[in-house]
Amino acid sequence: MEIKTLAHVSLDSIVSCFSEAFSDYIVQMPTEVDYYRKRWHLAKVDYSLSYGAFVDDQLVGFIIHGIDNRGGHLTAFNTGTGVIPAYRGQRIVKKIYAFALADLRLKGVSRSILEVITSNDKAIRAYEGVGFQKVKTFHCYNGPFEVDARIEFDCRLVEKTDLQDSLLSLDHTYSWDFQWNTIQAADYAYYTVFNPEGRRVGYFVFDASKSTLVRFEVVRANQADSLVLFAAIKSLTSTLKINNVDAALHYKVEALEAIHLPKVIDQYEMILDLN
Repeated sequence: MEIKTLAHVSLDSIVSCFSEAFSDYIVQMPTEVDYYRKRWHLAKVDYSLSYGAFVDDQLVGFIIHGIDNRGGHLTAFNTGTGVIPAYRGQRIVKKIYAFALADLRLKGVSRSILEVITSNDKAIRAYEGVGFQKVKTFHCYNGPFEVDARIEFDCRLVEKTDLQDSLLSLDHTYSWDFQWNTIQAADYAYYTVFNPEGRRVGYFVFDASKSTLVRFEVVRANQADSLVLFAAIKSLTSTLKINNVDAALHYKVEALEAIHLPKVIDQYEMILDLN
């Protein structure tokens, strides 16, 4: 078995291995190459700092990293780790990490971050064995939601630059895929919401192609303003997907409970400082 970077591996081969590794995963994953081309581009994946395990030149396991400066650290975000079924039980992820972390340190990366579903005990133990520590719990939601149709609002489509300062000031409360450095390159719509009296109650960022609420915030952390915000969102979609809401942000969690949006899974964010 040889461990090396994915710099010279075709995207087709990586996605094929990824799909096989995640074929029995808790969540059903897409298999289309174009989906991962776009997703990993937004996540700032660097294949020269992503790593694989190879047996007779066949990719059998991988760690795919997005690389960017976040929060004062040159950070490697693990956007996908997997081993195909035939090679599990050989501690391949630990072997890849042993190679990867040494290489990342040499390249000046000072922090590594990943997300893992809270019920995936085997993966959590593996990451803790490498040195990762849990730092946050995220809630993920998906499904229909309920808002009183009588709630009035004024929803305005704006330029993303109009919200840039607000987005940056709260970046630390979001996970990698929903921070400013990631979302500004995507084709998302940005909205500001006002109540009937003309007071700004909040804003949201929306991906209409997937009915995904990328980010949402209220000016005042109360349920009344949150319901005005979600009434505006309801005018755009009847179902909603929201990933990685920080469980410590009680006003958000309570707002999502108030609209009866189903919670589907929880995730941990785990961090390893490399210095």
